[in-house]
Amino acid sequence: PAEWVGQRPPVDGDWVKTFEDTFDGDSLDETKWTKCDDHFSKFFIYQEEHSYVEDGVLKLRAEKKAVDGRQYTSGQVESFGKWAQQYGYFEARVKLPTTRGFWPAFWLMPDRFVDGPSDQRSIWIRNSTQWGGMEFDIMEHLCEWGPGRNNVAVHWDGYRDDHKSWGTNKAFFGPTPDGWHNFGMLWEPGKLTWFIDGVKKAEWSNERVGSVPAYMKISLQLGGWATEDIDMGNIYQTYDIDYVRVWQKQEYIDNPPKQAPLPADRQAHIDKSAKDA
Repeated sequence: PAEWVGQRPPVDGDWVKTFEDTFDGDSLDETKWTKCDDHFSKFFIYQEEHSYVEDGVLKLRAEKKAVDGRQYTSGQVESFGKWAQQYGYFEARVKLPTTRGFWPAFWLMPDRFVDGPSDQRSIWIRNSTQWGGMEFDIMEHLCEWGPGRNNVAVHWDGYRDDHKSWGTNKAFFGPTPDGWHNFGMLWEPGKLTWFIDGVKKAEWSNERVGSVPAYMKISLQLGGWATEDIDMGNIYQTYDIDYVRVWQKQEYIDNPPKQAPLPADRQAHIDKSAKDA
């Protein structure tokens, strides 16, 4: 990769760095991230012990251990309730595992109110991919594919009957001398562009591109889409993250763009929950 990769976005503009974590030290910065200890997957469950910082690198690992009816445990960190941003350039430098059945990912989910009410229904409204919200998959790598192939995707309008999506699993990339790669996504009103090691790999323009601020998730998923056949001989490989950086255009800092409004009944619930809290 070119020397500038990771130091700035891959497109020109008046950019301001708004988030950075280089995972220095020996513990996760809990002002930026939360370790997850649950998941809906029928194959695995997240546990805090599987997300840790070592030698300046965030590491996510997996283990074959039966918990709550799942066969495996794994790690995930997220910035929910601590940091979110509407539009900008999001990038992570990572070293991917090769274990068949692993599904490392770097993605974004909606959060309308970073410090908003946290009762169960409010969480659902905050996170919903409806009403202008969107799931953004910056990097999803199925190790079963072998090296050099990435999936990018977006999902909106929930995950049931109204679910809609767009994406491609054919974003290819070559090797680097040290095995590290930079995966990034430029999020603009009505347009998304994905980059790997500073090179444009995919683009999608649509009026439905999300306008709701989003928080970051870094996860090591197992099974399901990634295959149920886990390579037990390599299960202790880790998904390594060197740093995460986010930039924002100065114009959006000076004049924050509008986001899609909530329906009146949902907004009323949020307002009441915030008042009660």
